[in-house]
Amino acid sequence: MEEKAKLVLIPNYYGHINKVIDEANRLTLPVRVRRTISDRNRYNLMNDAFQITRSESGIYQLTFQGFPFADIQTEKSVTKKDIDISSIDDVVFVAEGIIRNTIPPQPDFISPNPDTVFIYSATDAQTMIYDPHWAQYGFSSRFQKVNIESQGRITLKKLFEESEYLINVITDKDRNTRVTGQPTLFCVTLSKPPS
Repeated sequence: MEEKAKLVLIPNYYGHINKVIDEANRLTLPVRVRRTISDRNRYNLMNDAFQITRSESGIYQLTFQGFPFADIQTEKSVTKKDIDISSIDDVVFVAEGIIRNTIPPQPDFISPNPDTVFIYSATDAQTMIYDPHWAQYGFSSRFQKVNIESQGRITLKKLFEESEYLINVITDKDRNTRVTGQPTLFCVTLSKPPS
């Protein structure tokens, strides 16, 4: 008897929650967002676009469509199921832009007047950088890699220093921002909460 294929739900964060960006430009990501980032990394890793290869110098690497993404600290051959990817769960890729009002909505990272901050898991960011469909939106020239601290915070200081008005565009007078799940864009976004 032939075994049936297993169905796996794509992990996505839906909904929104307001959070404060403090004076040091730090934002504590909601627990469900951090969990989704981890789930997305595990889900995406099983995609055939991610492969384990060995470089000419003998180092095992995780690649996305042939582009090296992360070194694997081992001397022996491994499979994707053997590697500990928790270190990439502590990294997100962020960029400012706008969401184009199309069906489905599309990001635009080249807009001169950004009003949204996009936050991608490490594996989703590789898709945004290297996949030809998503690369056309300009993420690859705009992103910054940001570490998630042990308290679940990210620091957006560099992003705000490079675009001074952005903090005013995505926060209200109390520095609240709205963290929103964007399943069609494979990310969460930061935007000004409604008044």
